[in-house]
Amino acid sequence: MGVGFSFEFQVCTEEGADLENAYGPGLTGLVNLGSSCYINSVVQMLVSVPDFVKCYANASSALLQSMDPVQGQEDFNWQMVRLIQGMMSGDYSQVGSLVRCPCHNSES
Repeated sequence: MGVGFSFEFQVCTEEGADLENAYGPGLTGLVNLGSSCYINSVVQMLVSVPDFVKCYANASSALLQSMDPVQGQEDFNWQMVRLIQGMMSGDYSQVGSLVRCPCHNSES
């Protein structure tokens, strides 16, 4: 910051406020892995756009059923449907714990 400038960071934060965590369907965030915070913020912003949710979450069953999972691993739309369904379902959003994908076993 330049000489003579000061900035009160507590003005733009919730310092001292008693905030409650939000959990449930449509409130699932993404865990940052390395520098993934940039793409995570874009995906989380897109989930707030009703037309995006309508395309990838609400009409997703037809797309998932129309494609073989092996083909789907290389298809952007198929992967986006899976990601958005997970975020919108609330299955990965629980109070007090970091929920990991059920397909990854920590003992392996």
